[in-house]
Amino acid sequence: MIHTKYLNSLKVVYGKLEFRSDSHQIFDNNIINFVNTIAKEIFKNKNFRKYSDLIFFAFWCRKSNLIKISKKYKSEELILGRGTVFHVPPSNVPINFAYSLIFGLLSGNNNIIRLPSKNFDQVNILLKIIFKILRNKRFSNLKKRLCFIKYDRSKEISSQISKFVNARLVWGGDE
Repeated sequence: MIHTKYLNSLKVVYGKLEFRSDSHQIFDNNIINFVNTIAKEIFKNKNFRKYSDLIFFAFWCRKSNLIKISKKYKSEELILGRGTVFHVPPSNVPINFAYSLIFGLLSGNNNIIRLPSKNFDQVNILLKIIFKILRNKRFSNLKKRLCFIKYDRSKEISSQISKFVNARLVWGGDE
C-alpha cells in the first residue's frame, strides 16, 4: 500500500483510493448516458456559457458524438478495460482532467484522476455536476469506479500510486 508519508500530502476529493483489477465493457450504455447527462447539465445552466472550454466539453459529451466515437473502437478484440487507470492531466488546462475521466470510463476502467492543483472555476463547476449526477440511483454503480485526488506536483506520490495501478494516462510534459 502507499506509504503513509505520501498519503498525508494527498487529498481525496471524491471516492476511495482503491486499486481494483476488475474491468468493464467498453462504451457501456450506462457510461454513455452518464456522460450525456453531464452535457445536459452544463447546457441547462446559462452561467456556464462564459467558459468556452466547458461548453466545448459538453458539446463533445453528447450521446450522438459518443456513439459515433464508439463505432471506431468496438471490435472483438476491444471489449474490456484494463483495471484501474491513474490519470495525470496537465494542471494548467482546467478541463483536461474531465476528458481523461471520460476516456477512462468509456474504455471500461476504474479511474484515479489527479485534479489540477490550481483552483479553476470550471473544475469546481464540473465536479459539482458530476457529484450531483452520481447521487442518481441510475449511476450509483459508477461511484466505486471513480476517485478524484489532489496534491501538489510530486514525483514521489505519482510513483507510489503508479506501483498499484494497471495503467497510467499521463498528459503532456517532456519526460
